[in-house]
Amino acid sequence: FISRYRIDDATVADFLDIAARHGVVVGDREAPADMDEQSVERFDRSAVDEDDAFLRVLIKGRLATRLYDRTAWYRVYQDVDHILDESQQLWSLAEYFAVQYAEAR
Repeated sequence: FISRYRIDDATVADFLDIAARHGVVVGDREAPADMDEQSVERFDRSAVDEDDAFLRVLIKGRLATRLYDRTAWYRVYQDVDHILDESQQLWSLAEYFAVQYAEAR
């Protein structure tokens, strides 16, 4: 799942439809007729398109946590957060320095 599953366009469209039903409207989608217009948040589609990769990772991350556990989120999220990936590579070095510091005190 982590390495192979991809969020397709249909899943993103379904997500945006669900968001619209809850008052978060993107592009030309309609808010529910019974919803007060003042409680509706509207977003331009181009603004959402700029964060498309991040939105897909958020959806996939939520699915991963539901299928596995909360730690699966980090494995999904590192696809877009390279700083997280780099920090994990440095973790053993940081642990080493922490032990050295503790022993020196």
